[in-house]
Amino acid sequence: MLIAYIDCLSKVSIETLHQALINAPFSFPRVAHQKANVLMTDLTNLLRKQKLVVTPKEKHLLEQLFERISGLDQVMASPIPCNQRTLSTKTISLLKNIPLKKVKTKKETISPLGAALMASMVDHFGESPLQKIEAVGEADGLRVLIGEGFPVLMVEATIDDMNPQLYDYIIERLFEAGAVDVTLQPIQMKKNRPAILLSCQSPWEKKDKICDLILKETTTFGVRYYPVERKVLTRELKTIATKVGKIRFKIGKDEKGNIIKQIPEYEDVKRIASSEGVSCLKLYQSLFQK
Repeated sequence: MLIAYIDCLSKVSIETLHQALINAPFSFPRVAHQKANVLMTDLTNLLRKQKLVVTPKEKHLLEQLFERISGLDQVMASPIPCNQRTLSTKTISLLKNIPLKKVKTKKETISPLGAALMASMVDHFGESPLQKIEAVGEADGLRVLIGEGFPVLMVEATIDDMNPQLYDYIIERLFEAGAVDVTLQPIQMKKNRPAILLSCQSPWEKKDKICDLILKETTTFGVRYYPVERKVLTRELKTIATKVGKIRFKIGKDEKGNIIKQIPEYEDVKRIASSEGVSCLKLYQSLFQK
């Protein structure tokens, strides 16, 4: 996953962000102009709500900026440094739900236009997810790091004192919160106590939500998380007419589009086996072999 991480050190503006991207020795992926246009439209709508105007020079810088980042998978940023007493009401309004870092300064560290840009452009605020940094661009007050990021984290907790009936609830909530996968594994803890290892694959941007949910809804007092790498097939769900009726199949394809496997949906197989009075195992095996 190709990510641009904006490290907000002391100042955020259109000019500094544009300059940092220009200074980054990186060949940005070229994509269709549509994505850059969408980013510009989102920003324009946000500015219109706040009755802010962009000068022709600023518009030109924004167009160049969006052209560069539109080929990236995600844009992330650190909390924005500021002294809230120096910010205008419009800036504070635009920074709603964005994490801030308190600094001692009498200067304005981010303008209303800079706040609107960060609010519309950044996918997630927090610590850097970069695993491999490929380029760094610096400007006055900030720097942009570009590289490969961890697509998922493994979040884990060991639990030895919870009613097992509650696991069904927490697993359901974790998937609702955006978990990629959730597993339970029996383990042995100190003093030979039987316990459960709750493991949850979480997208980086969902990490805090997933961790808070585990701490709130289980008896554990702590969680640990670490980055993991995965290689997965592209999934496609397709309904196929078989001798016993229409059944949905999960089709897995590699990066070249080659079909690697076709797996029948269990619920469809169970439904047909029940209605036809045949062995679910034999029906599943016959479909799986095809």
